[in-house]
Amino acid sequence: MGLTHRPVLAIHINFCFMPEPEEIITFREKKGNEISPPEQVGLDRANEFKKTGSSYALQHATRPSTIGFALASNPVALLAW
Repeated sequence: MGLTHRPVLAIHINFCFMPEPEEIITFREKKGNEISPPEQVGLDRANEFKKTGSSYALQHATRPSTIGFALASNPVALLAW
């Protein structure tokens, strides 16, 4: 929104998954505009986090009531959560 709507002066996000740029060739391919090795490491880490570290967000985004049922029915589950 901050980039596409002029009246928006700022945005606040907690985390943003950033896709790999389409117009830039990766460093490993060694052609044209290249992503530097540190940038490639960052992209690799972000991709790994998307695969293995974002289950909490995915759970709340896709099935929020699942955890709600468990937390509402059991105080031990609430404590564990």
